Parts: sequence; C-alpha cells; structure tokens
Amino acid sequence: VTGEATPGYLYCSTCPTYILKYIPKIKFIFTLRSPLPRSYSEYLNKVVDQTVMRYLKKRIDNKMDKELSDTQPSFEKLVDDVAGTMQTCGSPERTFSMMDEYTDAQKEDGCYVNPFVGEGLYARYLKNWLAVVPKRQIMLLNFDEWTQDAHATMQAVAEFLYLSPYSFRLEQAHNTHLSRSVHVGQEGASNASTLRQNSVEDELPFPTYCILNEFFR
Repeated sequence: VTGEATPGYLYCSTCPTYILKYIPKIKFIFTLRSPLPRSYSEYLNKVVDQTVMRYLKKRIDNKMDKELSDTQPSFEKLVDDVAGTMQTCGSPERTFSMMDEYTDAQKEDGCYVNPFVGEGLYARYLKNWLAVVPKRQIMLLNFDEWTQDAHATMQAVAEFLYLSPYSFRLEQAHNTHLSRSVHVGQEGASNASTLRQNSVEDELPFPTYCILNEFFR
C-alpha cells in the first residue's frame, strides 16, 4: 500500500476529478477535527514554521511567498476580523476563503475570511468530493475519536484498505502542534497520552472562543 498525505486536497475543486482520472481505484481518507480547535492548531503550527504571513498573503498575491517571518498577527486579531466580516457579510455560508470561488456581491460585502477559520467549513468542500468520488472509496474519520481510541480507528482504516491484520504502533502521534516535523528540524513525534491531556481550546481567550463557536455553529 502506498499512501500520501496532503490536507490541501480537500479544498481543491479540481483534485478529485484529476486524481480519479489517473488512479481510478484510489481510496481517500479524510480526518476531520472539530473546526474550532483545528483553526487554532493550524495557526500554532504555522507560527512554529514561520509561515503565517506566507499563508495569509497567498490569496492576495495569487502566489506563495517563499520568505519566512517570525512576526504575524495574533490569532485573536484574526478571529476579531472574522467577527467584523460577519457584520457585513451576514452568515458563514456567504463567506469565502483562500481556495474558494466567489461572486462580486460577496466581494463587495467583504465576505472574505482568513483560511485558518474559513477552511473549517468542511461540508462546503466535502460536497464536491462526494459528488465525484464513489462513496465506497471515501472514508471519513473523526479526529477526536481517533485521538481517544487509536486502536479501533486504525482497525477500521485497515478494513477499509483491505489490509491483512497488523499491529500498529500507537504510542506516538506525529505532526502534532506539540512537536512539528514539517519545515522545522524536530523529531515530529509526541507521546499520545500527553497529547490527549492537552487541549488547544483551553488556551483560547473566551471572547475568541465565542466568536469561533458562533461561526462554526
């Protein structure tokens, strides 16, 4: 079995068609985390990578800035901007983010939201995949269930991929915000039990939490 992980595929409108064209029997596994902690966790990851500004500017410049930066707006400021957007735009359904198409009316009403928040509207992007890819080739996983019971989740993954019985190493979690390995020189593994005891939601100021909770409700 050959696997490859690219979270950005979820937000790419043309990816399912092109991937199926060249690998028609491929299977897709989407791990979906509660969008509120996911947004902050991604921000923390990019702070470590020094790529927050690169990420935020991509939509504006229509290209990826290659420069790294250790300065960036606070997450609270980015979320406050989302609250302002909701004042002019009206509802999360009308917003658009980095990978989305949008209408003149959406642009005029200031409906753009930064990708840390906007990309948490999973249903918008999954509709595209479910319309193109046969359902038997898609598996949706709940990140929290995976974190709490990795054994049961990995067994379900093994069955989905028709793998022979296998004993997975579950004591370590990779590519977590506690120990990043992408772009930075770290080992990239966290103790799984330690990870379960940490909640990025608990680190958020209450007003920021409330804004995000209202947006994703």
